[in-house]
Amino acid sequence: MRSIAFRPLLLSVAVLLLSACSPSAPPDEATTTRVKAFKTMLNTLEPLGLMVRDKQPFDPAEAKALATRLQQEARLPFEHFGTPPKGPSKSKPEIWQNPAAFDNERDLFYRRIDALVQAASLPEASPATLKPDFDRVAESCKSCHDRFRLETAR
Repeated sequence: MRSIAFRPLLLSVAVLLLSACSPSAPPDEATTTRVKAFKTMLNTLEPLGLMVRDKQPFDPAEAKALATRLQQEARLPFEHFGTPPKGPSKSKPEIWQNPAAFDNERDLFYRRIDALVQAASLPEASPATLKPDFDRVAESCKSCHDRFRLETAR
């Protein structure tokens, strides 16, 4: 008899404990938009990197088009760093605690992409002439990730 009386209590406790195991809240809209914009940039950067590293045939017109597209796409994610995230995010709080450092990193990234576009626009553009500028863009990505990005969402 006692076990029947405790069933509702045990069921309630089990439901309560399982609800604590539910997934965390979804990312907020700014975080979602930012992540999508970074993925779009990556989808442009990767084929350019393959050409620059001689893993795909080099097409000067395509390299210029990809560099120009990257220049346009690069500004988009940074428009969505206005406020700290309300849901899970890989962004470190330092972005909002030290915005000048983050802005400096972003601006260096922009300048390096601008230099890549200039190099890709030259008539003598080739993997050898683009690689130094491409590598500097990639280094900007790594530097920003090392300083301002968490390995896993918090």
